[in-house]
Parts: sequence; structure tokens; C-alpha cells
Amino acid sequence: MSFAGTRSTIEKALRLLDLFTAERPRWGLSEISRESGVPKPTVHRWLCALERAGFVRQDEKNRSYGLGYKLLELGNAAHNQIELSSIALPHMEQLRDRCGESVHLTVIISGEGVYLAKVDTDHPIRLWTRLSGRGPLYAGALRTILMAYLSEKEIDETIARGLEGFTQHAITDPDKLRARLRLIRQQGWAVSKGELFADSASIAAPIHDERGKVIAGLGVAGPITRFTDDRINEILPMVIETANVISQLLGYKPNATLLRSAGR
Repeated sequence: MSFAGTRSTIEKALRLLDLFTAERPRWGLSEISRESGVPKPTVHRWLCALERAGFVRQDEKNRSYGLGYKLLELGNAAHNQIELSSIALPHMEQLRDRCGESVHLTVIISGEGVYLAKVDTDHPIRLWTRLSGRGPLYAGALRTILMAYLSEKEIDETIARGLEGFTQHAITDPDKLRARLRLIRQQGWAVSKGELFADSASIAAPIHDERGKVIAGLGVAGPITRFTDDRINEILPMVIETANVISQLLGYKPNATLLRSAGR
């Protein structure tokens, strides 16, 4: 395995992980250097960094390296997201057909709201979004619905990173943002108009897993001109109903969750 042609040190270091297979789960430092064509001191430096991050583990007895538990954690997360998408997509399509607007599924990755899945409307005038597109948690219903259910510590950390005013409707005051997040938790849904982009609006509701934890947001988005108050009142129950259906398919039982949280 030659590492020639890779573009950065990070890429080269991560490519070491490709060496570890079911047939060859453990490697020594010299073996990795020989196989990759990278000098031993460099390989050792990369392995130390990967070990600190939990991606590899060194056996204390024979000093060989194997994959670390962090990869198992990431694999489980990826599996859960794939399962979430496969369960949600048919219901997202039904919601799209009912309301005539684009439907999005959002999750938090590395402190940002990310589009995990989306179903576009056929309407000639629609909001353009990109699958895997990222954005701040504090702007737009599709992402604030996720921020609202974070712990207070996580909310404080998000606010501490700064609140940029993308439009005149964006909330940049920490106290006002916290008040909005409390309201979202109380009512169980979020609506935004012109917060991230001046010409867009969105409606979102939370998706819960079997433990009652909010793991995703489901919402519709489109041009602000179509999201009148009457239209929002028409679409909102559809969004909440669809989010609840997906949550139940993931094992969410509201009454059981309440009982567990009460310690019964």
C-alpha cells in the first residue's frame, strides 16, 4: 500500500487505518512502515496521535497495534444514522406529498446541524439545500429544534462560540435565544422565518429514540412567501404527526419514557 499522492498529513495518517482488516487485525510498527512506505519515526508519530484519539490501541505485551474502541463508537453512530434515514424516508416522502414542500431530516454532528436526508418538492420555486449541508444550531427551525433539547452545558458551549447575525431576524442575544429554546421545548416544535436566509422559512419537530432522547429533527422548508401564518398552521400538525410516527418506529413510547424519568 503506497501512500503517494495523498494530499495531507491527516489523510496519510488516517489511511493507516486501512491496513487493519479482519484477516490482519494487528500490525507492528516496522510492518506498518514497510507496508506503507512511510519512515518509522513518522509512522510512530501518527500512531501516537491516533492512539490519543482512540482510533488505535497498542498491546502492552507485544507492542503491536490494533483498532481502538472509538471506531466502534463511530461505527455504531453511523449504523444508527443509516437506520434512522431508512425508517424516516418513506414518511418524509408522504409528508412532502401532503404539504407540497421539501422535507429535511437533521442531526447534530460536531456541534453543527447537518442534513442527514432530504426529499425535494417538485414545486418550480423551492429552497435549494445540499445533503450533508451544515449550519449553526441557533438559526432556523430545522436546527434550533435540535439545540433546544441539548443539556444546559451544551447550550452554553454553543452560545460561547458566538451568535452570528445572518439576517435581521437572526437571534444574537444569548438571553433571547435561551428563552426561545425553552419555548420550543415547552411546545414541542419550532418555526422560523428569515433567520438563516432572508427568503426562507421552516417548521420542525423533534424525533425521539427508544430512550426518549431527541436524536434528530424533522421539518419542512421553503420560500418565505409561501409560509403565511395560515399555511404554517396547516403544515405544522403534519410535521408533528410525522415526527411522532418516526419516533414510535424507533421504539419511542412517551408514557414509558415519562415513567423511567420519574424513577418508577
